[in-house]
Amino acid sequence: MGGAHSVQGLIWMETNTGILKKDVLKKFFSDSLELYALRKHLKSSKEVLASGVNYAKAMEEAIRKITSNDQATMKEFEDFLNLYDIDEALSSFTAQSEFAVSGDVQLVDTSQFVTDGAAPSKPKYRDYGSLEN
Repeated sequence: MGGAHSVQGLIWMETNTGILKKDVLKKFFSDSLELYALRKHLKSSKEVLASGVNYAKAMEEAIRKITSNDQATMKEFEDFLNLYDIDEALSSFTAQSEFAVSGDVQLVDTSQFVTDGAAPSKPKYRDYGSLEN
C-alpha cells in the first residue's frame, strides 16, 4: 500500500500534524474498498460488502485494526500497512476470516547444498529483483 515516505507525506498533507483523525481513516478505508472492488472486477465498492454486514460497524472494526482510539499516529498507520494485506485489512467488510498462506516458499536454492560430509558451499540466493521487469 505504499512505503514509509509516501505514508509520511499522506499524513502531513492530510493533517499537518502527523496524526490521522477518524475522518481521514474512514476516507482511507473507503478508498481501499474502491481499489479492492477494481481488483475484483466489481462495479463499485458496495459490491464488496458481504451480505448481512453493517457498513458502519465494519468501518469501526477496520479502524480498530489501526488504533484503539479515534486517531492514529504515523507509527500506528505504518505498522498497520506493514502488517495487513488488503484482504486482511478489509476483512470486516468482506466477512472473510480465513486467508491462504503458502508455507512452500524457498528463499534459498537448496539444490546447492551438499550432502554427507562433502565440503559445504555458500548458498546461492535467488535474485528477486529481476522479477520486477
